[in-house]
Amino acid sequence: MTNHRHWLIIPAQICTILLAALVPAAAQIQVNSTNPSAAAQGTVNLNVTVNGNGFKKGAKAQWFVTGTTNPGGVTVNSTTFNSPNQLTANVTVSSTATVSGFDVQVTNADGRTGKGTDLFAVIQKGTCSNVPLALIVVPQSEGQGGISGDGLSIYNNPNDASDPFNGGTLYQDGVGGVFAEFLLCYGSNDFVLNLRGTSPVRYLNLDFSVQLASPDTADGAVDLTGQQFHQQGQQINEMANSALYTNGQFDDCSGFQLNALSKTVTGGNIWFHPSTLYAPVVPDCNGGTPQDLANTPINTSSVLIQQVNACTWTVAPMLDSTNTWHRIGIAETVKKNGTSTSVAGGQYQMPFSYEIQKLNCTP
Repeated sequence: MTNHRHWLIIPAQICTILLAALVPAAAQIQVNSTNPSAAAQGTVNLNVTVNGNGFKKGAKAQWFVTGTTNPGGVTVNSTTFNSPNQLTANVTVSSTATVSGFDVQVTNADGRTGKGTDLFAVIQKGTCSNVPLALIVVPQSEGQGGISGDGLSIYNNPNDASDPFNGGTLYQDGVGGVFAEFLLCYGSNDFVLNLRGTSPVRYLNLDFSVQLASPDTADGAVDLTGQQFHQQGQQINEMANSALYTNGQFDDCSGFQLNALSKTVTGGNIWFHPSTLYAPVVPDCNGGTPQDLANTPINTSSVLIQQVNACTWTVAPMLDSTNTWHRIGIAETVKKNGTSTSVAGGQYQMPFSYEIQKLNCTP
């Protein structure tokens, strides 16, 4: 009996397709944005947040003049892994760096890479300068919620005893290591108070005594009710350049970056809600997963910024939609199995009153 063998001949192209279908696709790296998104020539040790997907421990970031492999005078001193969606790159921009847009490339330890096009810009030194400021914080009643200063440096206005900020805590740019500036040069348009490098230690006190909505503890959020935190960083997000110099008032969102709250809660953000009337002025303050969580179940308070004169602004939250509370919302960052997600951290009564003064300025 004859044994017949039957052969199936498959073209090479089809073999390639079949093999590709059988091999799991490698996780792709996406590089979506940076913050800040610009820096001037001569900037030293600037921390830049790199946002995207697919990052792993050991990932390295690189800057290249857009469309090239030329670093263009931007040196990445270090790259810190925060989560699969975020890295922090510490960069130095030489005084002779190329004035141009830059691509940002991320390479994981396994060799996989991803690149975001034109995500950063180097601007010419001297074409802009940040605005140094003094911040005066009025004390709030302890146990009733609110944001107060540390009381270490007390502001007194000798020319006006009725000044509502007389006796408030003063934080002045350049004094004792305080960083209080309106950032014009780095593309963020934020007022930032950074107290991390002060001596002695300075802080803002956040009092979470009055809870208005409970946190999602079932998904890992930490309940902050009744706690007081000493924070060393604060910012009022997206204060538009024109608004800083235009006499009048506008609504804005305000943010506080929370420090790590536990082994699994690596931090989070406190949000105030901007009026939709001013959405064109503050385009980045409306929506996004963390802020959507913070504004649940009730939208948080808007922050009203009023210009007193050419050198002075006052900042305070308005009442929420119930016309009862100065309401803030929290989105906590919870890390589980190597993945970070945003979880609702509850809502709290959080009044405050600031005066911002432009230094070296005559009203």
